[in-house]
Amino acid sequence: MHRPHPLIYLLIPIPGIFFILNLNQSFSQDLKQIETVEQDTVVSVSPTNQSQVVHKKSPTGALFRSMIIPGWGQAYTGKWLKALIYFGSDVGMIYGAYHQNRLYQENLDYSKHQKSEYIRLQYEDAADFYRDDRNRLIWWTAGLTLLSMFDAYVEGHLYDYRIDPTVGITQGSQSITLGISLTIPLSVSRGRLTAQ
Repeated sequence: MHRPHPLIYLLIPIPGIFFILNLNQSFSQDLKQIETVEQDTVVSVSPTNQSQVVHKKSPTGALFRSMIIPGWGQAYTGKWLKALIYFGSDVGMIYGAYHQNRLYQENLDYSKHQKSEYIRLQYEDAADFYRDDRNRLIWWTAGLTLLSMFDAYVEGHLYDYRIDPTVGITQGSQSITLGISLTIPLSVSRGRLTAQ
């Protein structure tokens, strides 16, 4: 039986990505038509009395998107680099788990057909190693998916958060600026970086 090259499995998600991006775009266009402008926009007034329209993103929607495909929630909130990192890491670990499972099955099959006890034990040990590595990659994939979900949820909450460079309290013509400063002096002594 001819098996395809292992790298072909990295190309499988590409049509799905384009489908999801197209689905996300059409879904958001449908929502814009259904919801009123008052429900999905916030008008904030800046100190110069100019109004700004800020679009909100649903944190729960970002969380569920990342639960389905890690990185989709980050793409939804506009964090494309994070989306690429989460998605690429997830695909890589899934492929790694698939590859380790294949090696596990091969070594297990080889061990069953060996006449020598020593060689059979060698193949069984190799099969155990690949099985453990496969299981470890599956757990890491689950952890990465949870991290992606949490990150997308936080990014959904922080989507419309803006830091104004003129943060302060104004009273008449006087202005009080509030801020926090943290200084950590570092020095290099004998080739090592130490805190003072």
